Amino acid sequence: MNTHHLLLFVTFLSVGLPLVAQSPCSKGQEYSQMDFWLGDWKVETKNGQVAGYNKIEKILDGCVVLENWQGNGGSKGKSFNYYDPNTGKWHQKWVDNFGQPLEFEGVVVDDEIVFKGVTIDTRTGQETWQEMTLKKRSEDEVHQLWKQSNDQGISWTIVFEGYYRPYSPQE
Repeated sequence: MNTHHLLLFVTFLSVGLPLVAQSPCSKGQEYSQMDFWLGDWKVETKNGQVAGYNKIEKILDGCVVLENWQGNGGSKGKSFNYYDPNTGKWHQKWVDNFGQPLEFEGVVVDDEIVFKGVTIDTRTGQETWQEMTLKKRSEDEVHQLWKQSNDQGISWTIVFEGYYRPYSPQE
C-alpha cells in the first residue's frame, strides 16, 4: 500500500466511521414510541395472580425493542419489535418455547400500540386473527390485552389480559 492510499484509508477511518456508527434509531422520535414498555415488569392477571415476568429493553442502538418473557407455568418467549420508516408501522415477531410463532403489525397512538396479525395454526391449518394492545395506564402500569378471532373478526376471545407493574429482579 503506497503512502497516498494509506493516507486515504486513515482519513476514511477517522471521518467515515463515526458517520456510519450513528444509528438513526437513537434520534428518530418514532423509535421511542414504545419506550413506555421498557423496564423490568411483574405481570399480573386481572385477579392479581402473577402470570410471569417480562424484561423489555432496547437493543441494536435503539432500533429494536426486545421482550424477554418468563411465565410462571414454564412458558418462555421473546419478541422483537421494530419500527419500519417505509410503512410508518411497528412490527412484532414473537417466538416461544411452544413453537408457534406470531407476527403482528401495529401503530402507536399516544401511549398505546395496537398490533394486529393473522396466524395459521401449524397443527390444524386454521386461520386466527390476532389483536394485541399495550397501553400505558400510568408511570407504574402498562395494560396488555390479547384477543383472537376464528371467524374473521365477528367474535373475539380474550387470550390474555395482564397488568405490568415495575419489578426489581433482586426481589
